[in-house]
Amino acid sequence: PNAPAAAEWMEPPARLPYATSTPGVGGAVGERGRYERYQVTELLGKIPQYEGSATPHWVIRLKRQGGTTAWCRRKLAKAFELESVEDVGCCGSRDEVDALVTQHFSIPLGLLDASGPALDEEGARSRVPPVFKVSCIKRAGAALRPGMCAGTAYAVVVSGAAEGALETCKQTLVHVLRAGVPNYYGARVVGADCARAARGRGLALGLVSLE
Repeated sequence: PNAPAAAEWMEPPARLPYATSTPGVGGAVGERGRYERYQVTELLGKIPQYEGSATPHWVIRLKRQGGTTAWCRRKLAKAFELESVEDVGCCGSRDEVDALVTQHFSIPLGLLDASGPALDEEGARSRVPPVFKVSCIKRAGAALRPGMCAGTAYAVVVSGAAEGALETCKQTLVHVLRAGVPNYYGARVVGADCARAARGRGLALGLVSLE
């Protein structure tokens, strides 16, 4: 019922121009069930340092095969016996379900007394569900929240690429380094026909309601 039309300046992702004029290389990205062919790594920015008066948290860097961020938070909340899944902090969503994903989460611990947190690093590691691989644990003075991520790194295997694909990629890279790329948002964010973007604009302008 509440479906405002997209604004004139909203261009569906499928109709946006390419960033370069070099030809495509064909092939396919990743392969279902082979997570190592599509790797997504969250790069953590600066986090608050732990000091004696701060509320202590363990910041845990986890690697997983598939799964969503919400699924991870539910798993961790249960493993650490937290009252709410909202107690598990993160920098944002990493929901590439067919990828090998490295992501950070924070767990609040509280202090027993002046001797330090109730759960030491080894105890924290032991509570992490075996579906995850722990690559790092560090103490922080606050929970992770959106905006603490410094970026995202991708490692992608393209299978079945056309002959000469490597040289084509080098030419494309030269152009990108010189001219940059447009800051496009894909269909997953704005909707295939900009429906999500249009609804968001309608909410901001008071043209539609959440009901």
